[in-house]
Amino acid sequence: MRALGANLGHLCRFLFAEAATIGGLSLVIGAVVGVVLAFLLVMLLGVIFTIPAHGLALPGLELPGLAALVVLLVLPGSEWNDHTQSILRSRAADIYPLDFDEKNRQTAIRKD
Repeated sequence: MRALGANLGHLCRFLFAEAATIGGLSLVIGAVVGVVLAFLLVMLLGVIFTIPAHGLALPGLELPGLAALVVLLVLPGSEWNDHTQSILRSRAADIYPLDFDEKNRQTAIRKD
């Protein structure tokens, strides 16, 4: 590109445009392939299960809430404080206190 007379600004804009084009096309192709594969798996596995699926479910409204809960649970020191439990009470039927046995490497429900 420098041999054609492009300066550094032209070169940076070209590389950014190329990366944006490739990234955008990759996102579109990946989304289309993912939806097609999901549809095929629903149709194939619908024969096996007793409750057949009628189509793909698109949980668009639940995803932001789920993402917020995942971020909340990943933050160190904030995973099961009182505020988190009050948020999760409406989403979970029961929240049980758990104990981890280091010797047997098992988790069990704590009996209060």
